[in-house]
Amino acid sequence: MTHKNHTCLERLWHVLSPNSGHMEAEQHYKRGMLHQVNGEYEQAIASFNEAIRLKPDYAEAYHNRGCVYEEQGDLDQALSDYDQTIRLQPDHSYAYHNRGSIYSGKGDYERAIADYDQAIQLKPYDVMSVVSYVNRGVAYANKGDLDRAIADFDQAEEVMPKYDGIYYNRGITYCTKGEFDRAIADFNQFVKRSPDDPSGYHNRGMIYALKGDYERAIADFDQLVKLVPDDPMAYYYRGLAYAHQGDLDRAIADFDQSINIGFTPAEVYYTRATTYYSKCDYDRAIADFDQAIKLKPADADAHSHRESAYLAKNEHYRAMVYFDPANKLGPTYAIAYYGRGLAYRQKDEKEKATADFEKVLELSDDPDLRQQAEEQLKALEAK
Repeated sequence: MTHKNHTCLERLWHVLSPNSGHMEAEQHYKRGMLHQVNGEYEQAIASFNEAIRLKPDYAEAYHNRGCVYEEQGDLDQALSDYDQTIRLQPDHSYAYHNRGSIYSGKGDYERAIADYDQAIQLKPYDVMSVVSYVNRGVAYANKGDLDRAIADFDQAEEVMPKYDGIYYNRGITYCTKGEFDRAIADFNQFVKRSPDDPSGYHNRGMIYALKGDYERAIADFDQLVKLVPDDPMAYYYRGLAYAHQGDLDRAIADFDQSINIGFTPAEVYYTRATTYYSKCDYDRAIADFDQAIKLKPADADAHSHRESAYLAKNEHYRAMVYFDPANKLGPTYAIAYYGRGLAYRQKDEKEKATADFEKVLELSDDPDLRQQAEEQLKALEAK
């Protein structure tokens, strides 16, 4: 889950000074604004350049050119123009806001917050201040100062309660704090105000899943699938919810759809493999574990579960080959001994199994793995 940061606020107006004497520069500026609104960025920059050439102290021309550069992704040039705007017009609240957004995007949250402070101080009660409060809240959240973030979102809500960005970002922050009910309340407001925005259903569904409320999670993921039927993650997350419910066939169908659309990291194959394993469909599980390991060779869990599937099929030799500690997995080396120990135990080779479980205790600091090895050793001693 990520916060939404509102970028580049534009002032697409300009009041002529009756004493300006720069009518030609003004015409180029107006032409630049028209190009900017139409998305004709190169033409807009050319017009603003000409306006600045004719009137070097033209703060608005620098500001709007900075907005165009920001839209194009040329953030360093945009920063330069916002700097110049502020030098020429120190009370330009929009320039502070936009520069703050760039600093925030670069991870320089201290500078971002300082610029949002200035923007809010200059215009504390207009529309721009609401966005500045929200963006400052996002910067605080990204710094880990969640309480200050929520205070800013609350302040924005007081000024403009209809702004959906408040509820989205405060919902993310409450979720980060583990306050899931408050997070859901905010996403309820976000979905109410923006019913066609898939991110609301995605995030609320994830929070319901974290609460273990898989029915509501699935309902949100259903809506997500309707809104973005080509999004593989919608199917993947719904599949996870189905799997947690124990509806393994529907889970596999969703994982299939996710893969068919093009979501093919190791995790989706691993997840589908474990679902097949739960169905005792070991051949399909092994095929998916193979693919997961091909994509992520050092995934110890995939190796371990694949070898467990071979053991479940009573293919001890293949399990022992894959569990061979010579196939080292860095810090997961101990898992290989544990798996081979299981294979030896199933073959009733007590001494070899004991040696491998003892090796696990020598190599591993993982308390769960150590506990499992100790339990295996006790079981062997009892024979």
